[in-house]
Amino acid sequence: MRKLRKTSPRSKRANPGSSEALKKKWQDPEFRARMAQRSTRAGKRTGVPDGMRAAEADLLCVQANEKADYIMSELEKEGVVAFAPNIPEDQMAKTALREAFVIAMSPLQAQTRLAAIRMVLEFTKSKPAAKTDLTLNSAEAWLKAVVEDHKSSE
Repeated sequence: MRKLRKTSPRSKRANPGSSEALKKKWQDPEFRARMAQRSTRAGKRTGVPDGMRAAEADLLCVQANEKADYIMSELEKEGVVAFAPNIPEDQMAKTALREAFVIAMSPLQAQTRLAAIRMVLEFTKSKPAAKTDLTLNSAEAWLKAVVEDHKSSE
């Protein structure tokens, strides 16, 4: 049987007055600024995949932005998407589509990139129509054959 690790309860602190000391420190503007700067540095790895340095990810993001600009200009030239410059909703849609292209080509997780690609396809490509092979002529011909077969069997 495996032994569980011994844990100490939270209520037993080495220095019970440390909470009051921290409260006093947070009242100091220099301490507060130093802690705020430390917290902003902590989130620096957002958008940086595992196994990659931040500089490498930044370079890939710059390249993704350039590719997105190129693709957006090509889509507008081909007439796949059309945005009116004086309508705010169109400009928001254009920005959202461009950002979806950036995300799709960035070094983010595959699930995030696939969601962006799905959004791009839904916006730029219409879904295929369901194919139905219903023709009245073939249905009428089948009914006619059934009736003739029934007459000949009598």
